Amino acid sequence: MNIKNLLKIKADILARPDLLFMSLWYLPSGGCGTAACLAGHAAAYQRSTETDLERRLNCVASVCLRVFPEGKRFLGLTTAQAERLFFMREHHFFIDRRWPLEFDEAYHRARSDKGRAKVAARRIDHFIKTKGKE
Repeated sequence: MNIKNLLKIKADILARPDLLFMSLWYLPSGGCGTAACLAGHAAAYQRSTETDLERRLNCVASVCLRVFPEGKRFLGLTTAQAERLFFMREHHFFIDRRWPLEFDEAYHRARSDKGRAKVAARRIDHFIKTKGKE
């Protein structure tokens, strides 16, 4: 597990909570940039040397089908760890490997981008603390 890269993702989503969208790998939003899930953010780092977050995320659109493996590689995760970090309850096909219920429910209850980003940041901290087991 690459903790340094996990903390980069955490810093990005806290700095720009409007660019976090956990339901899809990435979500183009017109001329306003691209939002992405945690896997999308990680894949963007893996695939782009852009330093600007929005431009880096726009690169994800061209690698959509490779978001999971690219994100997994950037963060140094096993497949099971990546599933635990990247998937939530709406990704029902990974029932046993997804966000713990407390984080999933808090994310869905959050009423703002900033609130959802804070939950995702806490999720990353918990993931690091449990060494990717939860």
